[in-house]
Amino acid sequence: MEKRMLAVDEFKNRFQHKGLIIFGIIVLIFILLSPPFTIVEPSEMAGIRRFGKVITKEPLEPGLHFKIPIIDKADTIQVSLSVLSVDNLTVYTIDNQWVKISIGLSYKVPSDAVLKLLYQIGRAGNFDVEDNVRSIISDRALRVFARRNTVKISEEREIIALEINKIVTQEWHLAYSIACLSISIPITCLNALPY
Repeated sequence: MEKRMLAVDEFKNRFQHKGLIIFGIIVLIFILLSPPFTIVEPSEMAGIRRFGKVITKEPLEPGLHFKIPIIDKADTIQVSLSVLSVDNLTVYTIDNQWVKISIGLSYKVPSDAVLKLLYQIGRAGNFDVEDNVRSIISDRALRVFARRNTVKISEEREIIALEINKIVTQEWHLAYSIACLSISIPITCLNALPY
C-alpha cells in the first residue's frame, strides 16, 4: 500500500512538473503570436482597438506601447512625407482631344488627422485611404483639363498644376485632413480622337 502511495505521489509530482512546462510553453506561444506591445515606427502614428472599439483618445507617437495580447489590435498609418502617383490617366480637353498624364503628389498626414483616417475612412488601418485619394485626384484632373484647349496645355502647364493643387488641397483637407505639399504633372502623350 505504501509503495502504491509513493507511486501516486511520484505521478502527481511529475504531472505537476510537466503541467507547469506545458503551461509555460502555451504562454510563450501566446506571447509570440500576439505580443503584449506594439512598436510604432518613427514615420508612423497609431491607434488601438479593443474588440473592434477604438480605445485611443490621441494617436500613439513613435515608440513602444503596451497592449493586451489578442484582445487589442494596433493600426498604424504613415505620417512622414509620402508621394502618391496616379499614372497613365487619360483626360479629355475642351476640343475633344485626349491627353495622357501622370500626377505625382507629395503629402503629409497631420497628427490631428490620424484617428480620422484610421477609423473613419474605409476599413480600419491605412488600406483604403490611397484608393479614395486617387479617385479625387483623377476626377479633379479630368475637370481641369476639360476646360483647356489642347494647343494651350504646354504653355499653361504650371497654371494647370496650380489649379489641380488648389482643388485637391482643399478637398483633401475637407474630406481627409491631409496636407498636399506639392504636385507635378508630366504630360506624356497628346493624340486626336477619331471622328
